[in-house]
Amino acid sequence: MNYFFIELVAVLVILLASTRLRGMSLGMMGGLGLLALCFGCGVQPQSPPFKVILVIITVVVAASTVETAGGLAYLIQVTSRLIKHHPQHITLISPLITYLLTLVTGTSHIIYPLLPIIAATANRAGIRPEKPLVASVLASQQAILASPISAAVAVLITQTGLNLMDILLVLLPATLIGTLSAAFWTHKMGNGYHHPVRFRRPIPSHTSTDSEDGLAEASSARGALALFLGALILIVVLGSRQELRPSWRLPDGSMYHLPMYYVVAISMLAVAGLISVIYQLPAKRVAQGKIFNTGMQAVVTILGVAWLGNSWLQHRITAITNFTQAGHTIWQIGMVFFLTTIVTTSQAVTLQLLLPVALQSIGDPLMVLGILPAINSFYVLPNYPTLWAAVEADKTGTTRIGKFIFNHSFIKPGLLSTFIACLVSYSLVRALGLV
Repeated sequence: MNYFFIELVAVLVILLASTRLRGMSLGMMGGLGLLALCFGCGVQPQSPPFKVILVIITVVVAASTVETAGGLAYLIQVTSRLIKHHPQHITLISPLITYLLTLVTGTSHIIYPLLPIIAATANRAGIRPEKPLVASVLASQQAILASPISAAVAVLITQTGLNLMDILLVLLPATLIGTLSAAFWTHKMGNGYHHPVRFRRPIPSHTSTDSEDGLAEASSARGALALFLGALILIVVLGSRQELRPSWRLPDGSMYHLPMYYVVAISMLAVAGLISVIYQLPAKRVAQGKIFNTGMQAVVTILGVAWLGNSWLQHRITAITNFTQAGHTIWQIGMVFFLTTIVTTSQAVTLQLLLPVALQSIGDPLMVLGILPAINSFYVLPNYPTLWAAVEADKTGTTRIGKFIFNHSFIKPGLLSTFIACLVSYSLVRALGLV
């Protein structure tokens, strides 16, 4: 008897059930699903995604070290001042800032401290807070695909072997244009409120005597941030051409160049060690940071879900291959990406699960790159933490989650930004002659 569909339903049920628990429960439930499939259906466990986990752990350690040194607080302080100094243009400025922050750090969770500032600044300027908040959250989601140190890009590099520069050449402009399309959409929205504004939160006044400023203005904050950005630039440079990376001649005469996931891991660990030594940072403080906590949860999530998904895919590789070779187009694969991310709420997990299937179906990894922004669909079901943080930051109630699942503030501009980003990335892959 063929248990293909029973196994498929079981995997989907486990993923859906774990999304209600949130956090790293997705990874834990992945282990539970693997236990059931292994002992109940004879599924042989495959190797866990160690390469991706290696990159994520090292990036998290580096980012947490910068956070402990005050570098991220300094970065937030600088960007918040920029937002407050240009309140009339906040709908366009704030999404560009959250895009840049996510691009540099590789995680959208960096934007939490900015959301109350964005909401309060918009309210004071007489601008509907929903407009910049929605655009800013969507921008942070788009930027994940363009960050050289994000988990999603790590999966891309390890699974496809694509050149980092080719990835950035396509996804950086595509996601940026997608971000701007959402920003202009919200900018053109009406400025009325859903109900009378009963609360206008004052803008917090920051002076040089504030403890936050004292931390951010310290030389360790600026120095740690500069070192981290230098490591990021080094990764991009080494990713542009493999000839720039160390290489060794193998016994068969071919050349082995240092893989990009090793480049990222070594660079991140090295810069973390350098910052720790220069600024005398206790390792215990690094492990207690918010970035470290969030990053380790991501590791558990990807470990459990990707291990479950890869094991089941390999177990049913024949049936899946027959399905993916049945005339499916690149846009159908993109739709599968879109729908899967709604369930997993993780771009990296979606890619880890579906990239082998997409490559089997389409063949050319560059064509897959052309529809990759389709995995930006966190906003469809309003259960992602940054969405709720934006809703809670808006004390006027304009940023809202409706009575029905899909009638919320993020759905229309989110769909627009994803669609535009897909069009741009697909056009760039064609126009630049990458295929």
